[in-house]
This record gives sequence, C-alpha cells and structure tokens, in this order.
Amino acid sequence: MIIKLLLLLSSAFCLVFGICKYINKKVALFSILIIAAFGCYMLGHLYETITLLIFGSPFGDFNIGMLARLGGFAFIFSASFAQLDGLVDDKSSELRKYRLAALIAPLIIAALFIPVLGYEMGTAVKIVYALIFLLAALASYYNFKHLIIKDVSFGIIDSIRAYNLFSLISTILYCVMCIAALSGFETVSSIFALALAASYPCTVISMEKGRQRWIA
Repeated sequence: MIIKLLLLLSSAFCLVFGICKYINKKVALFSILIIAAFGCYMLGHLYETITLLIFGSPFGDFNIGMLARLGGFAFIFSASFAQLDGLVDDKSSELRKYRLAALIAPLIIAALFIPVLGYEMGTAVKIVYALIFLLAALASYYNFKHLIIKDVSFGIIDSIRAYNLFSLISTILYCVMCIAALSGFETVSSIFALALAASYPCTVISMEKGRQRWIA
C-alpha cells in the first residue's frame, strides 16, 4: 500500500510540476504530451491504490488503471515519434546504424512480455497487456534511438538525452514490475516499483534543458 501511495504521489508531483513549469505559450507540444502521459500515470496509480485498498492486488485482472498506462505510453510514443523524430533523424544511411541499434530496447520489452502468454488470465486481459507492452516497445525504441543517435539537429537531441534515458528506464522498470507482480514475486515487484517512483521526477525534470533549447 505504501509503495502504491509513493507511485501516486510521485506521478502527481510530476503532473503538477510539469503544468507549472512547462505549460505556457512558449512550450513545445512535445513537453505537453509528456505531461499528459504523467497525468495518465497518476490516474492509473490512483485507481490501483483505491483498488488495492478495497479489493486487493490490481494485477492479473482487468482494471481501469491498465487503460491509463496504455494512454501514458501512447503519449510518450507520440511525443517521440510525431514531435521529435523528424527533427533528429533525416533517414540518411549514415544514421541507419542508430536505427538498427535502437531495436534492442523493444526486443527487451518483447522478451519481458513472453511470460504473460503463460499466465492464467482472461483472453481480454492478455490482449490489454499485449497492447500496453506494444506501446511500451514503441516508446522504448524511440527513447533509445534518441538517446544514442548522432546530433544533427543543432543541439536539440543532446539537450534531451537525459530525458530519453530516464524515460527508457521508467518504461523498462514498469514492465519488469508488472511481470514480477503477475509472477507472484511481490518483493521484487516492490523494489522495481520504488525505482519506478524515483524515475518519474527524474524524467520530467530532465526535460528542462530541452525546453530551453527549443524556445531559444
């Protein structure tokens, strides 16, 4: 219960901090999408905390919190793909090695999802988990790509490498936390949940350098 509260408070802090820090007429849409993702995370953690308090563990069965996480990953993916990728990747052959290397991240996410196929749960729940992990894989691909790619965009990519690192870490931590919880390893799940809570503010705060670079 305490860990769920920490996740809720951490995501709520990120949402409030992001609104106060980044939501103004000069901010890039990229930042707004990231803050929207944390709004989804907060709602998901709120629902899971209430569910845990009243009914027990939220993992294993379908709950609204899963849809919130689905929305959060969709915003993270949209921010990287729609708002950033066209600026940092000119699709040249010179950058092909970075595009290929970035496939490591979604492959890790895919490997983490494999155990879910063997769990005893409804088909609909497995489909929702599959969608969550799919969007997590897509988001992780662009986070890792933008973390390692050569800067050809006048310093923009260098200014948000820290954000991409923490966002990637956050995505992987969440996936591992889910698998550990579904497998019954509550202690392991709790450890990764604590790390996830710590990664949230690091992700949002690390966007500041990028925001300054965009409006410079």
